[in-house]
Amino acid sequence: EFHSGYRGYSIEFLNRVPFEVNTNDFHFDTEILLQAAHVGARIEEFAIPTHYGDEICYVNGLSYAYQVLMATIRFRLHRVGVLCDMKLRDLQKTHHAAKSGHPYASDVLAWRACQGARAERVLDIGCGPRFVAGRCREAGSSVHHLHVDDAAEWLRGNQETQPGAADFDTILLLDALEHFEDPERFLVELRTRSRGDAGKPPLLIISTPNVAFIAVRLFLLLGRFTYAERGILHFHHRRLFTRASLLRSLRDCGYVVDSVEGSPVPFAAVLGGRTGRVLEGLSRLAARIWPSLFAFQIVVACHPLPGVRQLLGEAEEVRAEAVG
Repeated sequence: EFHSGYRGYSIEFLNRVPFEVNTNDFHFDTEILLQAAHVGARIEEFAIPTHYGDEICYVNGLSYAYQVLMATIRFRLHRVGVLCDMKLRDLQKTHHAAKSGHPYASDVLAWRACQGARAERVLDIGCGPRFVAGRCREAGSSVHHLHVDDAAEWLRGNQETQPGAADFDTILLLDALEHFEDPERFLVELRTRSRGDAGKPPLLIISTPNVAFIAVRLFLLLGRFTYAERGILHFHHRRLFTRASLLRSLRDCGYVVDSVEGSPVPFAAVLGGRTGRVLEGLSRLAARIWPSLFAFQIVVACHPLPGVRQLLGEAEEVRAEAVG
C-alpha cells in the first residue's frame, strides 16, 4: 500500500535496480515500483493492520501527484526509446527485433546486397542483426562472427586462431561501426588486410544510424539531445554519422562506394500490425525522396582499393614473373 511505509524488498531485487538514484521524497514508492515493473519483478500484496491516529499529514498533495505523474510519463517515454532515464537504464537486456525473427528494413537491404554479391565466406563484425547472418548461412555461406571489442586485436593478427581478413569475400558491419572508438582507423586497417583470392577485394556492407534523421534534428531545435537504450542515440554509441559524413569517411579511408540506400523507421518491427506496416511504408517513401533527412539508417555496400601492402605485393609478383 502506497503510504503505509510497510514494504519489503528482496536483496536480489535491490542489487538489480539503482534505487540509490531514486528521489528521497514521497514518490520514491512510485519510482521503485516502476523499476520493479521494468525488470519484471514479482510484486505481492498482503493485508496489514493500520491505525490512523490524530497526527496531521503535511504532504503537499498536488506536488506529490505531479511527481507521480511525471515519473510515470518518464517511464513510458523510456520504454518506447524517446529518452533514457538513469533510474531505468540498462536494466533490461534489449534485443534487436531481427533476432526475434522480424527484420528491420536495413537488414533486408543488407541481405539483398549479400545476395547480389553471392557471398560464400562471410565475416560478421559486431555480430549485428542475426537476420542477415542467418540468411547467409541458410543460403550455404560459411559465417564467422567477431565481436567489436575483439576486432582491432584480430585485425592486427594478435589472435592467431582466427581466420584472416583476406579469407572472406563479404564483411558485414551491421549496427557496428558506431561502436568503434576510431572507426576510420579500423577501416584503413581493414582495407590493408582484406584482399581476397587473386587480389579480388571483399564486399563490405555497412549499416549505421543516421544522426541527421528528422526527429533528432527537431529535438536539437528544442535544445534536447537525449540518449536512449535503443535507436539512433543509444548510449553505447561512440561515433555517429550522417549520410554525407559516412560516405566521406569511406572515401577518405580508401573505399569505393558501390551503393548507398536509406532505410525507413522500423515501425513494422516495433509496432507490428497494419499500423506499423503503413507507417513504415510512408517512412520508406520519405527516405527515398530525401534520405539525408528521413532515412533512419544508412546502408552502404563498398569495396576497398588496394593499399600499400597490396601494391607492393603485386609489384613483387610482377618482378618475379619478369625475372622468371
